[in-house]
Amino acid sequence: MSNTSVYFPRLIDSALDAWAVNRQHKSLLLRGARQVGKSSAVRALAKRHFTNYIEVNFESTPSVKEFFEGDIDVRRILH
Repeated sequence: MSNTSVYFPRLIDSALDAWAVNRQHKSLLLRGARQVGKSSAVRALAKRHFTNYIEVNFESTPSVKEFFEGDIDVRRILH
């Protein structure tokens, strides 16, 4: 059996696409119930619209929390 996963389109996809094409969009934060496809939807969005993206999961990597404390400067976080 293959290890590739299949993405099942979700209702949120059109809203995420609209966010992505808006040149003035702000940072994206998705909150919601567990196991409903938030991460899958964002990964699919990234494949459709972006060359690069960063996914931060505070549950699986709690140590990254310190990068987001205080000064939220993207240049500082990425370096």
